[in-house]
Amino acid sequence: MSLYDFEEIGPPELHKKGNINHFRRGPVGYLARSEERGLCYVSRRNREDHGDDDKHFFEKLQGYAVSESILKKLSKQERLLDQGKVETIIIVEKDRENVYEFGIAQFNNGHPIEYDDPQKVVPVDEAKRSWDLNETTLYT
Repeated sequence: MSLYDFEEIGPPELHKKGNINHFRRGPVGYLARSEERGLCYVSRRNREDHGDDDKHFFEKLQGYAVSESILKKLSKQERLLDQGKVETIIIVEKDRENVYEFGIAQFNNGHPIEYDDPQKVVPVDEAKRSWDLNETTLYT
């Protein structure tokens, strides 16, 4: 149990604002606005391998990674978009229809790994909150 368990905040309702691109892979997520959470980074991922759609889950660490280059870009978004600071990272697990909410600080302080580039992993059991996808509203 954490302090987040006592916060009165429901499932996210997110309104897409613009794509976030990785310097090698192109679009990897998008910025979205939430009334309760402000500006969020949203990334759709797969836990399992689906052949034509990559597996993004790191079994050893039981979590998802965000590229350090994306984390740096998100810290600059406040100045670029003049819409506020990104404090929340939302991982949408497409194949299992789960939604995980993390603080950006959790990824900044996450487990470092080298994949295509330096990344930070946070285990899904460390998410601030989680929901079934059908409980959330994602306007894309």
